[in-house]
Amino acid sequence: MMRLGRAVTGADRALVPIDAPAHWAALDSLRGLAAVSVVLFHMTWTSPLYPLPFVRNGYLMVDLFFVLSGFVIASAYGGRISSPQALGRFLWLRFWRLYPVHLVFLIVFVAVEVAKYVAEDRYGIHANHPALGPGWTWDLVANLLLVQGLTNRALSFNGPSWSISVECAVYVMFAGLSLAARSRAVVAATSCALSVTALLLFAWLGRSQVTHGNHYGILPGVTGFFLGVTVGGFAEHGRGSAFVLRHRRAVGFGALAALAMFMAFVAMPHQGYETLAVFPLSAALVLLLAMAPVSGLLRPLHWSGLRWLGAISYPVYMAQEAVIWPVKGLLRLTFQARDIPIAGHEPILDVPPAAGLVAAVATILLLLGVAETVHRFVELPWRRWSRRRHGLWLLSDHPVST
Repeated sequence: MMRLGRAVTGADRALVPIDAPAHWAALDSLRGLAAVSVVLFHMTWTSPLYPLPFVRNGYLMVDLFFVLSGFVIASAYGGRISSPQALGRFLWLRFWRLYPVHLVFLIVFVAVEVAKYVAEDRYGIHANHPALGPGWTWDLVANLLLVQGLTNRALSFNGPSWSISVECAVYVMFAGLSLAARSRAVVAATSCALSVTALLLFAWLGRSQVTHGNHYGILPGVTGFFLGVTVGGFAEHGRGSAFVLRHRRAVGFGALAALAMFMAFVAMPHQGYETLAVFPLSAALVLLLAMAPVSGLLRPLHWSGLRWLGAISYPVYMAQEAVIWPVKGLLRLTFQARDIPIAGHEPILDVPPAAGLVAAVATILLLLGVAETVHRFVELPWRRWSRRRHGLWLLSDHPVST
C-alpha cells in the first residue's frame, strides 16, 4: 500500500482498488497462446498453416477468453462489490483497462478509412474494400461507445474489438449482480443459471447464425464469462482445501489431461453444435490449471516467455488486424494475388505457400513488437493512472494499491 492520507477503515476496504488475490501464471500463458491462435486464424492467405484444423478453429479461443475473464474477475472482485461506491470503482478500473487500447486502434482504422476515401476521391485508387461503407457513421459512434458487438451489424473498423464491447457488457452485468446479491454463493448460483440459459439460447439460434453472420451478439460472452465466474467459486474453495492438498499430483494430472483434451478438441474439424463443447472444456481447463501445482509437464506454462506473452495478450489481440491488413496488402501487390471465395468464410488470398509461411512468421514477430510497445506506452500507463485517479476521486485521501 502507498499512503495518501488516513488509514482505511473496515467500511472503506471494499473501495480500495485490488488485483486478483492470487496470480495464476499458467492462466496468463494460456491467454497468450490463445491470442496467438486467434491471430493465426485471421491470416487468410495460403500457407502450410492455413488448412490446419487447429488454425481454422482459432476463433474458439475467443470463447476461452470469456471463461478466463469471468474466472479472474470473480477471483479479484467476488464479494467485494457491496456498495454503489465499490461498483463505481470496479467499472472505472475495468473501463480504463480496456478503452485506451481500443481507442488507439479505432483511431488507426479511422485514419485508414479516411486515407482510402481520399485515394478514391482524388486519385482514383481503389482498395480491395471501398472506404466508409454504408452506415459508417453509426459504426463509428457504436465503436466509440463500445457497443459495436451488441448491434445487428457486420464488423466495422477494428473487427476483433466486437468481443471487447461484449466484455464491457458482461462486466456491467456482473457488477449489478454482485451488488444485488451481496453473497458469493448467490452470485455463483445465478452465474451458473445465466451461463446455462445463454448456452441453450445460443444452441437454439444456431452458433453459425450468431457468430459467423452479421450478429456477433452477447450470447457467447454471457455463456463463457458467467461460466468462468461459476468455476471461480469452485477454485476459491478448492485450491487450499485438504483434499486438493493431499491429491496435488492427481490435480496436476487432471490439468494436463484437460489441456490435452482441449487441444485435441480444437485440432479436430468441427461443424455445427459440437463447437459449443468449447465452453465446458474451457471451464474445466481453467479450473484445474488454477489449482494444479507447478510441476512436471505443466511447468512450461510458467516460463517467463509465455508469461510475457500473456501480459501483452490484450494488445496482441487488438493489434492483429492493424498488422495483418498491410501484410496482406503487400502480398496482394507482390504476387498480384486474387481472393479465392470460400463458402461461409472469408475469402483466402492465393499466394505461393512458402511466401505465405514467411509472411505468417513475419506477421507474428511484427505483431509482438507492436503489442509490447502498446502495452508499455498505452496499456500500463493508463491502468496506473486509473488507479491513482480513482483513489483520489472516490477515496479522497484514502490509501490506494500501488
